[in-house]
Amino acid sequence: MKINISNLYRRKIPKPIYSCFLCWEKIEPIDKVVCKHCNIYLHIKCEEQYTKPFDTRICPHCKKLDTLIQKSIQFE
Repeated sequence: MKINISNLYRRKIPKPIYSCFLCWEKIEPIDKVVCKHCNIYLHIKCEEQYTKPFDTRICPHCKKLDTLIQKSIQFE
């Protein structure tokens, strides 16, 4: 039985759904912040509410300082 590699490329790979780590809602391409250490996504509003008491940008997942950056999500 011969394996046809082209059939592997015909399968549709599902697109990842980006959701906020804090509120679990879908993130739009404009409204997002990414942790460069643990690669989680947050809404800008959620990140501001979370970091307001700390006065620093701290990741809610890995708890590292200044790892949150605004980065565009590449939707396909």
